[in-house]
Amino acid sequence: MSALNYELLLAYARLGLQHWANESPRVKARARVIGVDIATQQGIAESAVTIPFRPYAKNGNPMKLIPMPCKQNRVFAAFFAPWVGRAGQAALSFDLVVLSPRGSPFAFRFEPGSQRDVTAHGYDHVQLNELLGQRQVTLSGAVTQLPTTYPAFPIPSNDPITRFLAMAVAMHGYPRGIDDVLDKAFKGQPNKRKTYLEMTKEMLKN
Repeated sequence: MSALNYELLLAYARLGLQHWANESPRVKARARVIGVDIATQQGIAESAVTIPFRPYAKNGNPMKLIPMPCKQNRVFAAFFAPWVGRAGQAALSFDLVVLSPRGSPFAFRFEPGSQRDVTAHGYDHVQLNELLGQRQVTLSGAVTQLPTTYPAFPIPSNDPITRFLAMAVAMHGYPRGIDDVLDKAFKGQPNKRKTYLEMTKEMLKN
């Protein structure tokens, strides 16, 4: 993964940790029961970004959910987790876990198109999840019996950084929302904020 990717993901993760530090005990208690460790310290979150979870690695990092700076209407809390399948770093994917004020947690996966010769999912897409990390990590209490193969909604990404930006836009909105998040993530760094905002605009052709 390029330095540019690390820069964006790390800045976003740090902002998420700041948001999480101010969350209520009720939200934190609710999040603990989903059964996947939450990165609550900067070093752990940075490790989850720079050495992503590998579903089939015998001695890799365990999956960690990284808090997102998001509290939209009817969203109790949200987390993301980078992971890398057998295709390597260029196929970096992201699981998104959302907690609502009531009911079960639910999840999505943002992943690249399949590179197999014969496939129906040869495009970057987002799908519902019952399990995380390419079905290797259990999400306790998650909504079950979901259609996890279809629908597979196309997203306008073609690499890890735009895949991440597509997920961020899905949670924060555009043009309002993502601009504020980037401003906070790169506070005092207007050129970097501009770089990622322009990248988002280009991705959405807006």
